[in-house]
Amino acid sequence: MSTAGNPASTSGSAELGAIVGGYRVVRRLGASERADVYLGVLTGSFEDDAAEVSTRTPVALKIYHLKTAGAVIEREIRVMTETTGARFAKLIDFATLSDGRVCIVQEHLAGGRLSRLIGDGRSLTPGETVTILAPILAALAQLLALGYVHEGLGQSSVIFDRSGRPVLTALGRLRELPPAGSERSNVVEEAARRVTAFALGVLDRVEPSWDAAVPDPAAWLESIPPGMALRSLLDELERRLFAWAPASAVVMSVAPWVPSAGRRPEREGGWAQTEALRGGRAAAPGPGFSLLRAKRQRRSSGRVRKSGRSWTLLSELRTLLHGLTSRPAGALLTVQLPEQLRDRMARWLRVHRGPLLASSLVSTAVCVLLLTFGYQPEARGGNAGPASGVVPPVAPGTASSSAAPRPASPGPITNPGNAAADRAAVEADEPVLAVRVLLRLRAGCLTAVSVACLDGTDQPGSAALASDGQAIKETHQGAQAAPAREAARSAPSLVERRGDVALVAVVLTDASTNGDSKPASILVVKGEAGWRIRQIFEY
Repeated sequence: MSTAGNPASTSGSAELGAIVGGYRVVRRLGASERADVYLGVLTGSFEDDAAEVSTRTPVALKIYHLKTAGAVIEREIRVMTETTGARFAKLIDFATLSDGRVCIVQEHLAGGRLSRLIGDGRSLTPGETVTILAPILAALAQLLALGYVHEGLGQSSVIFDRSGRPVLTALGRLRELPPAGSERSNVVEEAARRVTAFALGVLDRVEPSWDAAVPDPAAWLESIPPGMALRSLLDELERRLFAWAPASAVVMSVAPWVPSAGRRPEREGGWAQTEALRGGRAAAPGPGFSLLRAKRQRRSSGRVRKSGRSWTLLSELRTLLHGLTSRPAGALLTVQLPEQLRDRMARWLRVHRGPLLASSLVSTAVCVLLLTFGYQPEARGGNAGPASGVVPPVAPGTASSSAAPRPASPGPITNPGNAAADRAAVEADEPVLAVRVLLRLRAGCLTAVSVACLDGTDQPGSAALASDGQAIKETHQGAQAAPAREAARSAPSLVERRGDVALVAVVLTDASTNGDSKPASILVVKGEAGWRIRQIFEY
């Protein structure tokens, strides 16, 4: 335990750059009625190079309000220190601030919430469902052994780490079991109902792709009599899950990610499963038809169909269309669709012909402007300059010195090396400005042959990080260095944005090859650390 001398303001919130328990506050992650949570990194100079800062292991700084009861804090610390199996966030340290508030330094979970993973309508495979539910059931069993029940159990209280491990959070909602009696029985029965509702909410997202040897666990959950002991419920449900299907990794990609070349589309989160697309047409829902009720009827009858539910097909069709419109020209996959799905798509296209035509015209106009004002001039030798910002001198009498001056065009948003301005651009809500900075920083990483540096530019687990990392690895092994391309002087343009996902058109310039330029599309995603490059599509 440590004591922080001058951490945050006494108003209850920490300021950017403040030191809390030996960690520097980077940004605010969230807040509740009991505490505020911030992202922090080990103490260092606030003006350190962005690439160096990005290599530090981030942590979550949970600062409790002064009014938060000490028993609540003690319960959280006890759970994180007395449980095993990595089913809760790891406790790193805790400190008492100068104003009396308590700060817990714990593992930062950067994989996103379960509610976000399945909130876009995507289906889960049986293996993914086992991977999600089994650790949470084990965590609830450990809480019960300590004498607690979780009153905040829900999809939003389950967060994944970077490896896809589900972690049970919201420990401020723990309740200590009362003494034996009617009150204790009521608390335990209510906890059992929460577990059942939580498990059914996840199982209802499953679209089986094979005939399981044992019944769906959801059918058993719906048939258990009331009053079943909570511990028995947890143990039996966990046993049935593993008997139902083997656990498999959870695909954390969020629709509408586009599958990389060589990857199977059905393994990309949000894309239709191949088996579901090959199945027959699901029965069309009539008036008063309940999809959930129909699914439960199929479970109880023991019939498992390979054809998807109608809402799943519609969701897959919507995601497929979004994915196709996000792909650049020449990079589209040849998708084999069954006849009934082609009919659905044809009807949809007829209804939405006008908006689609308008979107196509706008996209075409953007491409024409990009090629006219960005690509052609750059092909004659223009470039954004080397990463250091120093322009090489041109000998008198050369073509460059005698050529007519070009019209002024937008330059970089900041001087290279200005870490504060770069950080502000990457963390802002404008993807176009962020792309220019990210490409410049990425070029510096490739020039420096540093994989660790890429953490500040490429999204973890992305195709861009895999490609850049492989290029750097080959350079270390003696291969020719990968081209360090940046954004040309022509301003990038936003092609499409959906929430925290954006596609930006840009002209890439390689200063090392005398202005060799080519148009490209940059797929970026915004996370807690700001915008990161997901994939680069070069034409």
